Formats: sequence, C-alpha cells, structure tokens
Amino acid sequence: MSAKRIRRNFVVPINQPTGGEFSFRNGSSLIQIQMAASPVGLITDSVRLNYKLRLNKPGSTLLVPAFPNNNQNIAADAAYELLLDSRVGADCVIDVVNWSSGATNSSLESIRQYGRLLAITNPLTKSKNKMDGEVQGGNLPVASRQKVSGNMVNTENFISVPIKCGLLEGIEGGVLPLGINGVNGLSLGITLQNDSMALKSSQGDANDCYYSLLDVNLTYDVIEYDDATTQDLNKPKTGVMEFLSYSTLYSVINSSDDQQNFNPSTSKTQSIFTSSVPATHLNNFSENSFSTGNLKNINTGTGKYSDNVLLNRVSFIRNGTLSPLEYQIETETSSLETTARPVLISLLKEVFSSRDEETKENMISPNTQFSQQTSVNPATGKEVFSLKTTVSTEAQNEPVVAYGVNFDPISNQGQNFAGNNSYGLRLETTLNGSSPNALTTFVKSLNVLQYSPQGIQVSN
Repeated sequence: MSAKRIRRNFVVPINQPTGGEFSFRNGSSLIQIQMAASPVGLITDSVRLNYKLRLNKPGSTLLVPAFPNNNQNIAADAAYELLLDSRVGADCVIDVVNWSSGATNSSLESIRQYGRLLAITNPLTKSKNKMDGEVQGGNLPVASRQKVSGNMVNTENFISVPIKCGLLEGIEGGVLPLGINGVNGLSLGITLQNDSMALKSSQGDANDCYYSLLDVNLTYDVIEYDDATTQDLNKPKTGVMEFLSYSTLYSVINSSDDQQNFNPSTSKTQSIFTSSVPATHLNNFSENSFSTGNLKNINTGTGKYSDNVLLNRVSFIRNGTLSPLEYQIETETSSLETTARPVLISLLKEVFSSRDEETKENMISPNTQFSQQTSVNPATGKEVFSLKTTVSTEAQNEPVVAYGVNFDPISNQGQNFAGNNSYGLRLETTLNGSSPNALTTFVKSLNVLQYSPQGIQVSN
C-alpha cells in the first residue's frame, strides 16, 4: 500500500441532546459517534474523546447550577468539594465503551466498568509523565482527589483523552482498515457513569450534585492511499484480522474460603485479572468507588469497612484443575525473601507485559513498589503482600491489589474458555462472613473478524 497523506477527522455525536449537554442525571447518558466506512486506515493511537467537563452543585447562592467550590475560596458559597479518582481522572464519567461495525452493527468489543479497568491498568502500565498527561489532561484540577487551587477551579475543564480498549491497542501495525475489507466503519457507544459512582465528595452527602459533558466530539487520523490502492481497497475481498478485546464479569465475595467460578466464553483468552472494592462503596458519594485495595472487613466498632483482610492462599483454576500453576500459592509469609510474593508479582507482571519496547519501559516494575501489609495475623504474626503504586503523590495512597494470570505469555493465542470451559479464582482469607466485597474481573482475549462480500462475522 502506498500512502498519500494523513487526514485529521472531527466528528460529533449523532444523538446530540437539547442544549448539547450529556449527563446521567438529565437522562442523556448515551453518546453515539460514528466513523464512516471508507478505504482508509485508522491510526489507532490517534483516537481521542474531547469534551468540556463541568461539575455541578445545584442550589448554590451564586449560580443555579453552580460549580462546586473545590478551592474553598468563595465566602458566599460554603466549601464543597467534588472529586475524581486520581488514577482515572476525567474517565471516571465513563461506564461502558462499546465498539461495533458501522455497516453491520456487529459487536466488536464492549467494556463495562471502564473506569475500574483504568484504575488498575493506568498505574501498572504507564510512566509517571504519561499518566499525568493523559489522566490529568494538563489542566484538569479535579483529576486528583486532593484539593485544587488557582484559577483553574470553578470552571469548565477542557478534556482530551485517549480511549483504552483492546480494539485500538491490539491491531497489528497500529492501523485499522475502515473500509469493506475491514471493519466497514465504526460505531462508538459511550454510556455515562452514575453520578454517585463517578464523583466523590469530601463532605459526604452530594446527592444533589452531578457532572455534565458539553461540546463532545471525537478526533482521529486516517491514512489516505494513492488512487491504485484505493481502487483495490474498494473491491470486496475475503480475509481475516485479529484484534484484542476486554470483557467484564461481576461477583461478590463474603466468606473466608471462597471460589469464584466464571464462564468467560472466549476461545483465545490471554489473561484474566480481578480487583475488589467494599460493596457499600459502590454508588456512594462518600467513598471512592474506583478503589482497588485489599479486601476489607467491617469494623464492628465503627460499622465501616476499615480492617484489612489477610490473604492466606490464592488458587487459579481451569475446569476444576489448578492452572496455569499446578499448585496453590501460599501468600501468608513472615519474610519478603520467600517465594510466595515473587510468584504473585511475576504473574501480575505477565498480565500487563508487552514485547513493545516503549510499553516495556513503562511497565509495572519501574513505577511500582510492593509494600508490606500493615495488618498481621495475631495467631502467626505473618504478613501478606500488597501492590502499591508510586506513580504520583496522590496515587501512592491508593494501592492497586489485583489477582491475575496470563494464560499464554509465549504465543499470545490464549487459552480456550469457550463453551463449558470455566475459570475459577479461589481466595482463602480472613473475611468475617458479614463484610461483602464486590469483585470485578476483566478478561482480555483475542477476537477474530472475518470479512467477505457477504459481510462481517466476529468470533471470540
């Protein structure tokens, strides 16, 4: 193929609400954007979602609605903070990212709990500089759970963020064909997050507060080819292309010996990883719904999730058999020098590993540290590992604890979990049986798209 030029594209949602304001609160929570089918190549890392983010606090003495006073510097409006998770930033407002073929509406990838995926992967795969640039957007004061200051508060924040997904990350060469011999156009559907999930208030009760998105658009670059190549791309052919995809599973853990069983229904499963959050912290303005720390027990004195749970043993299971390791991992240990922690750490590293040199440099190892658990088992005096990011000052206080495995680090073709093939995660802990923790499990798999004169067929 002979490239002619690179062209920048600018598209707006096809479902613009009245006034152009998307908001979960006001019932306009679905953003639909289309990329036209044409004989060009989409440069996948150029795709960016752009909008103005506004945090709203109705009933203010200044404006109705008004911006929350994150800087606590307006005497007429009492201090009231609305904050976002520092690792997710403005992406806290996104719940679901769905990609489908523009012409056939064939589903390509659907990621639920998009913000939680970023809360795990951003600190583990990005350098500090890259994360600060993408998450904080340069001038996004509300992207940190810290107080903000200066002239950037109480304003609409201009946001431009890349979209993290397997479809855009896993295409060979970073160019996705948008014509009939490819995806035949793309449709992007974004479902906005519940306000109480996306936002956190330092004052606790924020039931009257919400966010809104204005001037939403998508920008992306395409490669235009010379006339001969373009004519050839317009001729229907038969072919196959592979791409990556994330899918999401949900469950609840509440017992000290719990085995979570799933049917991922993916035939080329590369990796599976799981994180937890106290169940009552979801959809709760008073808590960070994107926290990814240790399992927690409810403290009987305070009635709140505050007691870290010790993890005694981890087992990864396929169809009732230990896999890919043929043994249980004993995590309770009195020494950092034992094998348990290195095993779990290396498994998690493999989940996010890459042969790409730039990604290797920004992987888990240079930007994170493994800290000792502050809680100990009083019967044994032993500790358990936790993964603590050091990407930024604020992120240091937000650990990333995840249990994950890469089922095929060599060929990347993955393991078959289609049909009745099940995946199990067994966690043996000190959970007290009355402290439910929500688990979110992400499955990363290789999908296959077949195109022909008859249309498109997608299999996973």
